[in-house]
Amino acid sequence: MEESVRVDVPSGVVRELERALATREERFVAVSAALTGFDRVELLGTGVAPLYLATLDKWVGPDIAGDLLGFGTDPLPDERTVRAGILSDAKLGPVARNLMALWYNGTWSPLPSAWYRAYGAEIPNGPDVAALPPTYVVSGQAYIESLVWAAANTHPMGAKQPGYGTWEEQPARTRR
Repeated sequence: MEESVRVDVPSGVVRELERALATREERFVAVSAALTGFDRVELLGTGVAPLYLATLDKWVGPDIAGDLLGFGTDPLPDERTVRAGILSDAKLGPVARNLMALWYNGTWSPLPSAWYRAYGAEIPNGPDVAALPPTYVVSGQAYIESLVWAAANTHPMGAKQPGYGTWEEQPARTRR
């Protein structure tokens, strides 16, 4: 087993890391698992992780995305690290909340204009703050694979139909 390493995170919280994950996508999925409560396999099974990582990079740039992906470790960050190191952070908190909404709803909402004014210099080719687009569904597949359907133990309207006659069956119990 590899030796543990201690790392200071932006909020000053110290956490132990056993292993940093090798690729950006691995780190992205690990952070996403910590933020959403779904495990890595469930997130990878949606097939939208590369699209969501590209969406994150588009709106916050690779450097800020990289700061968030720094929390992508094995084992996953614990709840305290997520709350204190990510969600409470002025720069990463809004990004992480948008990422959670992206996974659950398949939509991206622009970050607040004040956030872009504060951190926009770190984003190459950043968006025009005066003309931020409205919330949008990033793709048809994103709608279909939104985590909200699994969390609600249902299926997306118009897709993934459960089959004829399933209304007669009791809903399966889930761990959520």
